[in-house]
Amino acid sequence: ATVYGADVNAANLERAVKDLGVTAVDPLSILRQEVDVLAPCAMGAVLNEQSIANIRAGIIAGAANNQLATPEDGAHLQDRGILYCPDFLINAGGIIDVYHQRSGSTESEKRHHILRIEDTLAEVLTRSDDTHRETHALAEELAEEILSPLALDPETEAA
Repeated sequence: ATVYGADVNAANLERAVKDLGVTAVDPLSILRQEVDVLAPCAMGAVLNEQSIANIRAGIIAGAANNQLATPEDGAHLQDRGILYCPDFLINAGGIIDVYHQRSGSTESEKRHHILRIEDTLAEVLTRSDDTHRETHALAEELAEEILSPLALDPETEAA
């Protein structure tokens, strides 16, 4: 399998090519690569009406925050048949880690909490299949469902 990578920092890209065997691609063309999974990282708002029209990936699952330029872009991805894994959901591990560091949780408690991201993503994807609604909006709704009891009872553990 080929892994393509792009970076505005040439040294980072060179290191990825040398150490990881990444195939270097120009940052302006990375979103147009024919790939199974596109992972936008580090830069937000890269998924917009123009870029979405050129994406040749079946799945988008990346580490950048705020990947969608507008909420409507989630619908554009769905219209094109591209599965979008919402960034704030699949990247929740970092903030969960910080929460557990501050609360003094055990490593086991933290790991259990982080592993629930997979179940939450599965729930979002199932709801999307069932309702034909975009994953971004459904993930936001699920977050509201999870967090609303916390507003009433701060001792409740978030899912």
